[in-house]
Amino acid sequence: MDTGLWKIEKSRTLYKSPWLSLREDRCRTEGGLILDPYLVVEHPPWVNAVPVTDDGRIVLVRQYRHGARKFLTGLPAGIVEKGESPLRAAQRELLEETGYSGKKFIPLAKFTASAALHSGWVHSFLALSVEKTRDPSPGPEEELETILMPLEQVWHQLTRGKFCQATHLSALWTAFYHLGMVQKKD
Repeated sequence: MDTGLWKIEKSRTLYKSPWLSLREDRCRTEGGLILDPYLVVEHPPWVNAVPVTDDGRIVLVRQYRHGARKFLTGLPAGIVEKGESPLRAAQRELLEETGYSGKKFIPLAKFTASAALHSGWVHSFLALSVEKTRDPSPGPEEELETILMPLEQVWHQLTRGKFCQATHLSALWTAFYHLGMVQKKD
């Protein structure tokens, strides 16, 4: 199997679940170095949304994140289901986790959590004119609290390191740039 600069000489799946798989590869670099084993976490595409209300607030969720062993505040996010577009997944996750719907979704960017070790991508969207349309309906493992925070307060927390999830940070910075709150400097 040719992957560009590295050749995968052997590959096997060590673990598989609906949310992720762990793959072990034997790779040969362009220079001939053998990397064995080289582990890759495979996961389906994910989405997150930066939902903004017409009165200038961002809809966030606070939830327990077991990997970090903390309650974290971040963006509505989740897996792109099989056969679902990233846009549709972002709309669904926003509605399920917060009960909010948006009138306009703007693709921001596609990010990876760790290109060296992860195969999956996160598609980020800016959702504008969001409003509450129903009660949230999170999955049974999700205990979520919806938080509405003014843009300026989110900006203040963002620029002081209060958000710690990498793909959420990337989405927020990109959204603030799109909204004109981050100026490009020459």
